[in-house]
Amino acid sequence: MASDIREHTTDRLSVLSRVEYGSKIIPEEPRKRINDGEDLDFFLTSRAYVDISTFLRQLDYAMFPAVTQGEIPRPWPTQSVHVIQSPQVIRIKVLIQTLSSILKDTPPQTGPRRFGNAAFREWYQKVEARTPALMQQAMPENVFHHVSAEHQDLLKKELGSYFLGSFGSSERLDYGTGHELSFLAFLACVWRLNGFAPSEKGSEERGIVIGIIDPYVVLLVDVFCKY
Repeated sequence: MASDIREHTTDRLSVLSRVEYGSKIIPEEPRKRINDGEDLDFFLTSRAYVDISTFLRQLDYAMFPAVTQGEIPRPWPTQSVHVIQSPQVIRIKVLIQTLSSILKDTPPQTGPRRFGNAAFREWYQKVEARTPALMQQAMPENVFHHVSAEHQDLLKKELGSYFLGSFGSSERLDYGTGHELSFLAFLACVWRLNGFAPSEKGSEERGIVIGIIDPYVVLLVDVFCKY
């Protein structure tokens, strides 16, 4: 049952495990697997579901840690100077900033429209074309140490698929929670592959939320406002 696996692996203090240093994986290109109710039931009992849920709670707990009676909760505003952003976080932050630059170079199309502006497709295609190179630039070397040389392009393709899927559908010109989930899956994959710094007391997780997720949300707002 779906509850069985979740009850034993989703404690709020759980941390998403990382692949052991030196061990190798074989990447797999993502493809659509949830097509009906039975597929959803399978997903809710899968390792992927548990990993993503664990990582989400891990980020949430770092921003809102439990406190004992009498303690004053420490706020973590998005502009807090006390949040450390590691070099690994900054690399992906720069990746988001690159997409913002591409957005500035892709003006909306003029003329009547029923749904979103078709220029979104142009921006999306530009990002898609640059995704392999962007993955190479943004991923710390630790990530690629977990695959053989022959599988590096496939890993960039797998990570790039989750990343690209984070910005909506260029076909339907829409955006939904599934695209948010794709971004979370992208970050969870990077975490699993030791792409983020070792974390103490949630410091790296706070860096991820404030240094990566917040700029990602700002970029989405800019995209929606522009297109």
